[in-house]
Amino acid sequence: METFTVYTDASTGDEAVGVGYTISGPIDIEGSKYIYGRFTSMEGEFQALIEGLRIARFHATEHDVCHVYVDVEPLIEKVDGPHPTFGIWQQRRASVEWLLSRFRSYEMHWCHRSHNTRAHDLAKAALYEARDRKI
Repeated sequence: METFTVYTDASTGDEAVGVGYTISGPIDIEGSKYIYGRFTSMEGEFQALIEGLRIARFHATEHDVCHVYVDVEPLIEKVDGPHPTFGIWQQRRASVEWLLSRFRSYEMHWCHRSHNTRAHDLAKAALYEARDRKI
């Protein structure tokens, strides 16, 4: 049994969102990407979460544990909270549940941005790259 620790963050702009993630545990990976489109801050944070979990799931086995940290507490409520969600957030919650189903167990936590600086920096860099490429 291994423990994956995943931090994710997003940086939202007018025409794109940059997402960043760090994963530590049996593997140490960090990454970022940008996605063109209009996103609310919450939607951007969701995209970052999905990307980090997608990469962690690829490297995990059904015996592993995952600890996820995001700096937007309402996101945790929407994708892992005790209350039901509706509409598009119901579908998004199902996506998160599927990605986490690979793990034996998981926990989602809110963290202060000061604990999430590397994912934050990666997200900002991805957003800047999107702006540079768009010009």
